[in-house]
Amino acid sequence: MPTSTAARAASYTELAIGIFGLFGNVNILVAVARKKNLRSKCYLLIALIALYDTIAIVFEYFQALVFIFEVVITTKQCFQTIWLFFFTLNMQIVTVLSVAVDRLLAVAIPTRYRLISAKKWILLTLLPGVAVNAIFVPWAYFTTNDLPVNGCNPPSSIPDDVAFWWSKLTVAINVVVVVTYIAVIITIRFRARSFSTSSHDQQAKNFFLLQQKAMRTVSVIIVVICCTWFLTQAIAFLYYAFPELLDHPWFVASSELVVIPVISGYSANYYVYFWRNSEYRQVFKEQLAAICPCLKQALQSNKVLFSKTSSTNNNGGSAL
Repeated sequence: MPTSTAARAASYTELAIGIFGLFGNVNILVAVARKKNLRSKCYLLIALIALYDTIAIVFEYFQALVFIFEVVITTKQCFQTIWLFFFTLNMQIVTVLSVAVDRLLAVAIPTRYRLISAKKWILLTLLPGVAVNAIFVPWAYFTTNDLPVNGCNPPSSIPDDVAFWWSKLTVAINVVVVVTYIAVIITIRFRARSFSTSSHDQQAKNFFLLQQKAMRTVSVIIVVICCTWFLTQAIAFLYYAFPELLDHPWFVASSELVVIPVISGYSANYYVYFWRNSEYRQVFKEQLAAICPCLKQALQSNKVLFSKTSSTNNNGGSAL
């Protein structure tokens, strides 16, 4: 099937945005590997998301090239090629939810949260993703067919019945993520009032204040999630729940252009943390100076530019 102008333009845009995404995600992984203070429970979850995003961008590149060169491919051939992408997406979705739960526990029960082993917590958060994959990957693999497919990505590479339930699950998880972050905001306000009127363990109070500051970053992440991944999965769900929408040109165009918010979501975290998180920003600036020494002086001179943000987020980075 010939590639439409909209799909071709979206594919070229995807290739361009992906460059920034790969750069940013690799920087996050390097930062966590280099700095012990970036290996808290939440930071390790962020590193996992960066790893998943990197894998996803590589496969999105493959999908873009399939569109651009109008490669003829069947559903079975596609899924056999990108099953790891499908596996990664499921792990990523669950890890995003794990970050939300992590933030809720950090502000709701700060004392108990600090006692949770980082290693055990990370392993625990991996289990739901493995369970989801244990259901959907074999189901998709054994029920796929040899019919030609336009493009090569989930959900088009998996059978319609699998795609329908998978889309329902991902939309549900994204709704839970947003609701959980709303609960975090409410809990912060409630706990802040409680700490201001009662005597508590000072260490627990200080830890809570760090979580409160960290929400300045989390609030931006919520917006990114709503504008990218949540929107994308909602469109995919509508695609399978209401096939008659394919008769409307506006919906077809939306389906073809949806890869742009997808790749933007995979690429955004580094830039959000650079902007909002003083601890990450310091490490990122060190890495930029190492990559390009000519930027070292410019990065140092920009310290004043970020001073206001740094003061509001000071010590908030370790909380996230």
